[in-house]
Amino acid sequence: MYVLQTGNIQTLTSLQPVQHQQQSLPPPPQAPPTAPAPAVTPYTFSNDRIPHEPSYRAPTDRIFYLPHTCQPACLNRIRPSRPDMHRGRNPLLTPLLYEFRRMTGRRRVNRKMSFHVIYKSPCGLCLRSMAEIQRYLFQTRCDFIFLEMFCLDPYVLVDRRFQPQKPYY
Repeated sequence: MYVLQTGNIQTLTSLQPVQHQQQSLPPPPQAPPTAPAPAVTPYTFSNDRIPHEPSYRAPTDRIFYLPHTCQPACLNRIRPSRPDMHRGRNPLLTPLLYEFRRMTGRRRVNRKMSFHVIYKSPCGLCLRSMAEIQRYLFQTRCDFIFLEMFCLDPYVLVDRRFQPQKPYY
């Protein structure tokens, strides 16, 4: 770490007590002795504080939709025993942990590529918009997954692990 000193033209020096060369001023009065100041330790970045959670792997089996009216029984198989089962995880990953599937697609319209996201519910229903997701959550009376946990932005990678970087300050 370097400190730029003002006053006389000097070069950058290592962080050490700064000695000013002023001969015209009398020395400052001595303060009564006190406890020594604690040593300043530089910030060291380590991965010890980062929780090591297993990364998410998308299932490879296919979900088939059988025509039906969605109801609370559609989620009975995945309903959690503890409400805080996935607390501390990425909220956008929560639906995937409860067996929802998130699929991205693309299509070409007028020589322009457009991307979209489709969620597939555990019972196989395709959910293409926030209105459809909201209607599904109301029909199934889902109280452990909320609308804010779904993201239809195709550029958001919800299953990406958090990679902290060294702070710049």
